[in-house]
Parts: sequence; structure tokens; C-alpha cells
Amino acid sequence: MTSPTLKSELRRGVNAFNLTVGFLTSITLGALAYFTVPPLHSLTHSGLLALLVMFLTTGLHTAGHAYFGWRFEKGIRAFQEGRFQEAVMLLGVVERKEMDHFDPDGVALRALQESRAMLA
Repeated sequence: MTSPTLKSELRRGVNAFNLTVGFLTSITLGALAYFTVPPLHSLTHSGLLALLVMFLTTGLHTAGHAYFGWRFEKGIRAFQEGRFQEAVMLLGVVERKEMDHFDPDGVALRALQESRAMLA
């Protein structure tokens, strides 16, 4: 099992699948803009819009992965070093809906649960 880290989540944010999804999304929105928005009835304008959308979606997605990788890495380290209160503070977000996407092996969740048990 691997725990999420800043480095691992940066890699996940820019892997081939995520880049493909960003590319297809941007092409779709560029084509939609080309055919529906009169000022964008040029391939240059709609192409630039598509490129901008790709950079924004990929960048924001990667930034989200990087942030939670950093946060979970720091929280897991706090747990391992016996700083349970800090671990709970950093890892608490892992229980929110859909956060298992950032902790696929459940390492951060287990560290959170064990930290809470140590504080009880």
C-alpha cells in the first residue's frame, strides 16, 4: 500500500488519462463555442479557447491532487511521529464525500482513525 504524497499526486494529476480527459473536454468545448457563439466563428478563437480550457482544467485538477497529496503526506508523518492532534487536523478532510479519490489505498483514513483512537 502506498500513502499519498505531493509527488505521487502530482504524477496522478498529469497522467495520460487525465491529460486525455482534459484534451477531449477542451476540444468539445472549443467545437461547441465555434458553432454556437458568433464571435468565436473562427478556428483561431475557438482553438485558443479550447487550449485555455485544457490548461485550466488540467492545472486545477493537478493542483487539487498536489494539495491533498501534500496535506495527507504531512498528516501521515505527524501520525507516525506521535503528533496525533496535528494528524487529526490535517487528515480530517479524508472522511468527506469523494475524498477516497485522493487516498485510494485508505492509508490516510487509517492514520486518522488511529490518531483519534490515541487521543481518546
